[in-house]
Amino acid sequence: YPSISGGDSDVSMSSDRSWHSNSALHDVMKSDPNVNMQKQQILHHQQFEDYQKQQKQLQLQQVIHQQLATQQKQHHIQPHQQSLQIGNEEISSRHQHQQMENHHQRQQHKHQKNNEEQISEQQQVRNQSQKQQEMRTYNSSI
Repeated sequence: YPSISGGDSDVSMSSDRSWHSNSALHDVMKSDPNVNMQKQQILHHQQFEDYQKQQKQLQLQQVIHQQLATQQKQHHIQPHQQSLQIGNEEISSRHQHQQMENHHQRQQHKHQKNNEEQISEQQQVRNQSQKQQEMRTYNSSI
């Protein structure tokens, strides 16, 4: 079994030390039942505190995780909401534009109708005069 050289020996020493302190504790526990009880209670208490700390850390991590997730969601949703808003604004402006165009077309249609009516009247007058003319020509030819 070769000897450990260099920095490694420090590591083995420190692990030895912790083992020694544990075994010393065990020796005390064996020798005195009262001390044994107190030590165990202290140990249990420490373990319980550690457990509580771990739980708190876990909860914190979960909360942070949820917050991050919500932020990411909002980050993801926000552009959509903005584009939706822009879309809606575009639609409403288009709608207004369309309404104005419709109004314009109706007005044009009115004018056109009036013009058509006038034209048709003129046409009727023309037709009548043409017929009269034709009648005259016919009569005169007889």
